[in-house]
Amino acid sequence: MPSSLPPPRRVQPRLRRRPAGDQSGDTVWLFDLDNTLHDASHAIFPAINRLMTAYVARVLGCDEATASRVRVDYWQRYGATLLGMIRHHGVDPADFLRAAHEFPELADMVRVRRGLAAHLRRLPGRKIIVTNAPQAYARAVLDIAGIGHCFERVVAIEQMWVHGHLRPKPDRRMLRRLLAQTASRRTARCWSKTRCPTSSATPAWASARPGLRAICARSRRRGRTRCPHRTLRAAVAMPRCARRSMPRTAGTQVTPRRKLR
Repeated sequence: MPSSLPPPRRVQPRLRRRPAGDQSGDTVWLFDLDNTLHDASHAIFPAINRLMTAYVARVLGCDEATASRVRVDYWQRYGATLLGMIRHHGVDPADFLRAAHEFPELADMVRVRRGLAAHLRRLPGRKIIVTNAPQAYARAVLDIAGIGHCFERVVAIEQMWVHGHLRPKPDRRMLRRLLAQTASRRTARCWSKTRCPTSSATPAWASARPGLRAICARSRRRGRTRCPHRTLRAAVAMPRCARRSMPRTAGTQVTPRRKLR
């Protein structure tokens, strides 16, 4: 008896688009997203804080003031509020992230400096986004900012599970696995905007991987976030030999460099 099912269709393999810009050299750049490639302090971070506080208050059954203290305490203790909520209250990570990143008007909240895409394209080396934000939010921000085509891939918090445990940055195990996958025997540098919440002296990613070179895009004046395209412009303008040693530039924090093993 002939089958009534339609014949199987031949599926064409999906081609992976090559990132735009200069991919030459042996450097791999790991970029943070919020407050590094766009100004999240203007509207997005306050909204995330409100949504997280509301979620914590709903789970704990407490008032907003108590929920805000718990949220900040978990961030300082574990590096991410989500980890504290998982450990102490057993929340579903996907539900927490979805509730904390619901932005119907995201396009009106994203602020990006003019010329950032051009500077990213001129920066030699592979470029990867590493963010503790969810994948959908990160992709949406990159699309709105018009810089998604500059990056090889986006490593969001959904890809930060290590041996069955969620390990968001600056966790050493997650970062070592990421470097093993993407930067084997290459020079890796991080572009971040913050310091580790438990340390006031070392950029978060530098403490996560000994020998990893970290650049903090934060101005020394009044703690304001430095315009990332200005620091990018300084890096692009350097000769290649000078870029390898990455001397200190205005407004950046740099750690000593060692070759990755």
